[in-house]
Amino acid sequence: MLKSVSAPQFPVARFTGDMVETLQDCFLQYQDDGVVSVEINTMGLWLINPHNNTRQFLGKALPEDDHCENRLSSSALHTVLQ
Repeated sequence: MLKSVSAPQFPVARFTGDMVETLQDCFLQYQDDGVVSVEINTMGLWLINPHNNTRQFLGKALPEDDHCENRLSSSALHTVLQ
């Protein structure tokens, strides 16, 4: 009898348009040798500052059927950095 083998599950990052714009606006500040690191956790996506190892909230893209009223907007980070 054969056992089914499932493919490994990898984290998937979902980006909204304003998250991509924020990433583009902040790229030079958060890049190291032309690469930006993004941490994925249950609270959202976080830009990792390579100079001091701090995290800045990038955003959290939720499925359209998730009606969470208290989610943070990635435009909040964009506004703060301007």
